[in-house]
Amino acid sequence: ARLLADARRRYGSAKRARHGLDFADLMRGLRDAWRDHPALRRVWKNRVDAVLVDEFQDTNRVQRDLLYLLREERGTEREFDGGAVSLDARALEPAGLLLVGDAKQSIYAFRGAQVRVFFETEADLCNAGGASLELTDSHRSLDTVLDAVNPATAALLGTGLTEHALSIYDKARDALTGGALSDGRARCELLLVPAGRADDVRAAEADAIARRIRSLVDAPAPSSRDRRWRAARYDDMAVVVPSWTHVDALRKALRARDV
Repeated sequence: ARLLADARRRYGSAKRARHGLDFADLMRGLRDAWRDHPALRRVWKNRVDAVLVDEFQDTNRVQRDLLYLLREERGTEREFDGGAVSLDARALEPAGLLLVGDAKQSIYAFRGAQVRVFFETEADLCNAGGASLELTDSHRSLDTVLDAVNPATAALLGTGLTEHALSIYDKARDALTGGALSDGRARCELLLVPAGRADDVRAAEADAIARRIRSLVDAPAPSSRDRRWRAARYDDMAVVVPSWTHVDALRKALRARDV
């Protein structure tokens, strides 16, 4: 704790010596300016008719304060004692605010994002008469793929809790429905590898993918009577990786299998 306090003090001194501001300073500075100067807040409120915020699951309380101050009901600039922005959604304009987010995709806790803010803001807006729409129709995947993905997602995230013990998976609002139906022949396979160190798992996954690709290409050609199908080729296939850190292992595995 003493080390952290000393680092914070040194960092603050360095910023002041350079007349510098970081991203957090900019957010807090603007929030404080709008909070403490109603006339300035009025100018900006009157300039903005609507606000759309995407990826709202990765916001924090300062950013939520900025949003509420900007959408505060026009013609009414409240005074805030004690520094806290004590606005709720009932004090906002009745329209002109759209938030889009998914608690499962909150990944910026290390930068101060608080998924609790997402849940609290959703409840606050709904209690004030707002609407919450669940976007469960997927237009990216066949129904066959989602039949495999939904149970896996529920198993991995259904018991996952945030630091505030809030469930981040709700089957009623998170299970996806396929917008495109398969022809009945499409299928989804799950290739499982043993748990272990990240590098070992990455290599095992890459080898499983390379072996499966090779087996598809080496498989016998379909019956000549079924003209809708032909033997698989390498240019029929694509591998989607979650990040560039997986590419090297995949490249090695494909070369090892002569793919």
